[in-house]
Amino acid sequence: MKKSASYFLGESLLIIFSILLALSGNEWRERYNEGQALKSSVSDLSIEIRDNLALLEGIPDYHRMIAHSLRQSIEAMEENGDSASKMPIELLMAQENLRPTMLGFSTSLQSGSWQMAKDRGIVERLDYDTAKLLFVTYDQQLSSVNEQMFELADRFTEPEMYSRRDQEAILAALSATFMELASREENLIYLLEKNLERLQQQYPKATKASAMDRD
Repeated sequence: MKKSASYFLGESLLIIFSILLALSGNEWRERYNEGQALKSSVSDLSIEIRDNLALLEGIPDYHRMIAHSLRQSIEAMEENGDSASKMPIELLMAQENLRPTMLGFSTSLQSGSWQMAKDRGIVERLDYDTAKLLFVTYDQQLSSVNEQMFELADRFTEPEMYSRRDQEAILAALSATFMELASREENLIYLLEKNLERLQQQYPKATKASAMDRD
């Protein structure tokens, strides 16, 4: 028995509907996966920002204190006239409140979640202002803090630090480096706090989940 034209039309429509359904299903799945990836990255960034803020807590004041203490050492040497008695490295390590383990702390600042978000193209799916603020925070200010720490580390290994000449000039330069580092750290803290605030506004569910996971 021959099949009617309406039968073939129905078969064709069923096939087209099945194809469209499959395509829409794949599109929904892709969008869902992209949404989950964005949510996961925002959550990771929120955790990373909170961890960095915790690492930076009290650090600018500490580095500024070292800078002031070094200035006081310079003034004391000038008053007592014993500038040649000790090497600059000895004078640095003799600072009353110095905690050598804290000097290289900036290498512990985290940026892995930010790098991963860039590598996976997640940053491109963030709103423009949020992405720009994150870029300024991580790729400019955090990098600036690390550069200053590396400069500080280089100063510790300079031959002048182990000489008994020109202590005042050497310690003055060291004090200025600590002051600049403290300033950059304060700016970084401000930007990190602004980032966290913006992420909480733009992606409240993801940041709330990250806060609960961290706690």
